[in-house]
Amino acid sequence: MLYYGSVQRFQVLLLLRSFCVDAVNKVHSRLSLFQRLSIIVGAAFLTLLGAFALVSINVVNEATGRLAEERLVMASLIAQNVDAQIELAFNELEKATNFASFDPNSPELSTEKHLLAHTYGQVGFFSSGISFLNADGKIIWIEPYSSDLIGFDLSAHRYIKDALEKGQRNVSAPFPDPRTGEGRIALTVPVKDRAGKVISLISGTT
Repeated sequence: MLYYGSVQRFQVLLLLRSFCVDAVNKVHSRLSLFQRLSIIVGAAFLTLLGAFALVSINVVNEATGRLAEERLVMASLIAQNVDAQIELAFNELEKATNFASFDPNSPELSTEKHLLAHTYGQVGFFSSGISFLNADGKIIWIEPYSSDLIGFDLSAHRYIKDALEKGQRNVSAPFPDPRTGEGRIALTVPVKDRAGKVISLISGTT
């Protein structure tokens, strides 16, 4: 019975094939030469169009890949430049502490003020200013000078807390400028006494 069923299916397929071939031949015989040529030309055009589409897709994929690689290289170069600028800015902040004690309890802070002004002018990185803070996180002096910010408490900011508690320099997470709302980051350097205790901070904002 299985063999007989297979033979029947094969015969049905042969009949279908024969029917399709006859139908195509009948249609073909009814077409004029011009119609046949039109079909051939149309088929050739569609083939060329498909080939062109495939080539175009490959070209677009290659161009996209090259563009992605170029952007990756550019991003890497920009990141390296930013890292170099941050390191330079840190060096300038730390250099200032070599020429003054930055002790907030000192009765004379003219040297510290002069150094902050010099560093602010020397390093264009700190576009929003440089602050001198005491061990409580309050601003002692700021360049450029702004009287309304003297005594302002920054101790609630994480980057100030970390610098005071850990005694290490740090780069803050981005935060909004309280006056303009623009995004800022701060570089903060702790100042220590001879015993290694943090007595103040210098923080530059850009």
